[in-house]
Amino acid sequence: MNTSAFNVSAGSMSWWTLGPQTDPAILSNGLSQLGLPDYAPPPRTWLMSLKAALAEMFAKPEELIRPLRHKQTNGYTVVIESKGEHDNTYDRSVNASVDEEGQVFITAGEADRGELQRLTNHYRRVLPAASVSDMLTDIIHGQLDGIGLKANGGLYFIPEQHVSRWLDVVMVVEAAAVSPTTNDLSAVPLEMNAMTLRDIKRSITREIESASERLWKDITENQLGDEALLNRAVRARELRERIRQYESILGQALDVCHQHVDIAVQAFSVASAVQEDDEVYEGVFG
Repeated sequence: MNTSAFNVSAGSMSWWTLGPQTDPAILSNGLSQLGLPDYAPPPRTWLMSLKAALAEMFAKPEELIRPLRHKQTNGYTVVIESKGEHDNTYDRSVNASVDEEGQVFITAGEADRGELQRLTNHYRRVLPAASVSDMLTDIIHGQLDGIGLKANGGLYFIPEQHVSRWLDVVMVVEAAAVSPTTNDLSAVPLEMNAMTLRDIKRSITREIESASERLWKDITENQLGDEALLNRAVRARELRERIRQYESILGQALDVCHQHVDIAVQAFSVASAVQEDDEVYEGVFG
């Protein structure tokens, strides 16, 4: 493999600021037209829609939304926190639940059930920013050979050959925002140079190191059966494949990344379940 040059001469840096309301139907339809229907986030559940509605109705800092035991049927309670010198006190304000059909019930206290129902219906019809952000990250990693440039996410490099498709995704997500909120996505052309390559390699190494450490801890700190070990082996194989994908993009060997995965897969060395599955075994250890 070429260790001095790199295959990607340019690309785009991308980031986004998402509004709290995205139309799932518009988003799903647009992604389907791009051949990405499986990436469309599912709508909120009725229970999560109720929680979002309560958070809007009871938005004061001292009003806390807490789940009740068996929240699927009992829902949430709103408690008022009163701060004291040595102790805080909590008084229940309202209990609310929602059934499988989306009907809201006030089971304790007093609140405008009609307004709570309206808000619950509304939040059922829109996607939160977190779901859309997770979707974008999955598309970048799963379809566009993208590379995260920050440890906590939020900034990504898209190789030049995938920029056009990414811009199509950007148009869909921006069009799916529910007024008056907006989804603002940016894609700024980035010329690859030695400094850029260095930063990208650092980001890749950080990503692989973190994922490998989580995998190693999972294997060594838990009592895993054969099937669970095989599942972790598949995850290790995917990490190895991702490194090779990055190597192909950059045209450079990423030996340090392979070493991080090597540490994780050493935990499989005595796991006969992994070694008996030739395909998985070769993918992990090969």
